[in-house]
Amino acid sequence: MINNKIKDFSYSYYIPHYYSSKIIKYIFKSNLTKIDCLFYDCNSLISLDLSNFNTENIINMAFLFSGCKSIKSLNLSNFNTENVTNMSNMFSGCESLESLDLSNFNTEYVTNMGSMFSECKSLKSLNISNLILKM
Repeated sequence: MINNKIKDFSYSYYIPHYYSSKIIKYIFKSNLTKIDCLFYDCNSLISLDLSNFNTENIINMAFLFSGCKSIKSLNLSNFNTENVTNMSNMFSGCESLESLDLSNFNTEYVTNMGSMFSECKSLKSLNISNLILKM
């Protein structure tokens, strides 16, 4: 049974496999605030559609997809990032990712985007047209 008061799913890749289907359902409906490292090192993941993922209260997305070496497709079209402060290493190590559209990302409060696209060797198309970059 998943506790409905959970707000932090950081490092959740350590959660045992038998909880995975319940966790995924919970994550998509929840009011989480931290999801850093949620899909960290998911080497076999090729495609992921997170267009129905409730991210309105998320403040930390650091290392979210880091190390997903095989991922080629990510749908983040409805990601609400208006409260996020940390996006560091969010896509680092996504070696097979070829295209990414982040035009809907609101980065007004993001203070850390360090190494966000590090080691994205195959990235050919990146739409960051609405990103606010602070110097």
